Amino acid sequence: MKQNLNLPPLFPFKMELQELIQQLPDVFAPDAIYLCTVRKEPPSFYALHLIRSSANEFSTEVLNRLKQLVEKFPQFSIQWSTAGQVRKHLMAGELYHISQCFYAELIYLSESSKDPLAKSTIKGSTLLKKAKEKTTHDYNEVVELFSTTYDLFQKEKYDKATLKVIDIFLELFNYTETLYKGEAINVNSLSEHVKYLAALDPEFQKLFDPGNDRLTEILLFLDDIYLAGLDPKEHKIYRSKCHEIFVLGEVVFQMVYDITEGILSDCYNLELQRNPVIKPIISGENLHLPFDVALQEVVDFLRLKFKVHSIFLISKEQQSIFKNRYFQTKEFQHHTFCSTVLLVTKKPVSLNPAELMDLVFNHTKKRIKVYFIFETLPKILVKLDYGNNFLDHVLNKRNTIFQADEQLSKFLDGKPSYYPQSWQKINKRWKARISRANYILGLADVIDFKEDLLANLVLIQNALVQTCIGMLCVFWEYQPSYTSLPYLIHLCSNFCDFPEEILLNTSFESQRIYYLITHAQQHINYTCPLKVTEKDTEKAYHLCTRFIAEAENMTEHHLDYLRMKSFQRNKPLHYKSS
Repeated sequence: MKQNLNLPPLFPFKMELQELIQQLPDVFAPDAIYLCTVRKEPPSFYALHLIRSSANEFSTEVLNRLKQLVEKFPQFSIQWSTAGQVRKHLMAGELYHISQCFYAELIYLSESSKDPLAKSTIKGSTLLKKAKEKTTHDYNEVVELFSTTYDLFQKEKYDKATLKVIDIFLELFNYTETLYKGEAINVNSLSEHVKYLAALDPEFQKLFDPGNDRLTEILLFLDDIYLAGLDPKEHKIYRSKCHEIFVLGEVVFQMVYDITEGILSDCYNLELQRNPVIKPIISGENLHLPFDVALQEVVDFLRLKFKVHSIFLISKEQQSIFKNRYFQTKEFQHHTFCSTVLLVTKKPVSLNPAELMDLVFNHTKKRIKVYFIFETLPKILVKLDYGNNFLDHVLNKRNTIFQADEQLSKFLDGKPSYYPQSWQKINKRWKARISRANYILGLADVIDFKEDLLANLVLIQNALVQTCIGMLCVFWEYQPSYTSLPYLIHLCSNFCDFPEEILLNTSFESQRIYYLITHAQQHINYTCPLKVTEKDTEKAYHLCTRFIAEAENMTEHHLDYLRMKSFQRNKPLHYKSS
């Protein structure tokens, strides 16, 4: 076996690994051995996965010898499967097998074996997509348990809520053990799960530190209930204790989520190394300098016109046009920019965002188009004091373009907060908006508007407006005060691509339909310079139907994500950092 080894050149435990593999008995007869780095930070931990041709179980003697080897080399864990079993798990999106087999290093291959997993026939991007879908499904199952527990807690059924939290702990512990070892261990207490996981991950060891008397007491209390059952006479559970246990469950959920996303991220990086995505090379000067110059011009203009307190960049986009005229032997390169900014002024701005955008666009000689979100300093201070997730996302040092003083400095780089109550409000607002959008669109389909096609287009426009407002409420947790449809579509394009893909096609016909939809209210109030046909309204209706369907699908996924975040925390109650 020694001569077939292909060990990593800079592996820190190379001697130990060589000795371990040389001591693997011949009875194992592996076709291949894969090495995976589970944890780089001290204490380092690595996994060896043996691929065997036989599915027969090892004898007790062999298992004992394996146990002795693992005890002698604690840096390594040893697992084994057949190639067929691994491929089955890969196709199911099992993250353990994807990370510890598919993306692991092949360090040994028997002379009779050639690519036992047939990796050449499997696309890594497909596996990662399946892994993401499966982890999302697993997250949602845990969220359902949290939601049920929260409802019981609100109904003051603290004993039943505590039993549900125990189910959550078991679900999370089993899930994490599967991530690291491929299967959950069979033990009789939560403490044994914690002890097992603490040896695998320092974060578990840090959280459930034996020196933390309060968490140790909670864990023993839950073990008593888990092993002996809940006796109301012996275990009287009050609201405060139930809440403390519930919060600890949220902390563990956050920890398991971070571990999972970290493994997924490592797999994505390895996939990029294997199949790098070729991107066009754009020099830093061409990308940044013209934008900074144009943006500084915008800042100077705004400070002349208004009492500006601060400006924060939300997004920026660059379009470059390169012309080469061969007869004149001249080259031209022109940059245009589009950005979204939060403008904080000391007094309200008298213009609406579209009017100010036009002023800035003309002032910069049509070099930069800026979509503004207005806030006044007194109002933004009240919102920040109360708590505002949209502002927590936007206000950070990296995005700061201008600040007149330090009044907002203490609020920079804040972290958004999520709670079940806030998620319920967001979900309620979204349901109201999308229900209204579908109702309005239904009117456009049911009622005969052949005698006034513009009225039909107004309904379609309003259905799109309601959908965009609902999406902004979910993705940004922001309620726009200006509701022009082109403005809303641009804001929504900051977090998804489909609004522009559906409505802003480059063809002449698509541009015409987009113009009719976005100017429908103006046309019905005054006059329409174009002749509108039934075919136009039918196309507009189908575009709106596609838009709403795509919005519902994407928003429901994001609502699931926010719901999951509402049951995650970074610290338990009464936590003391070391």
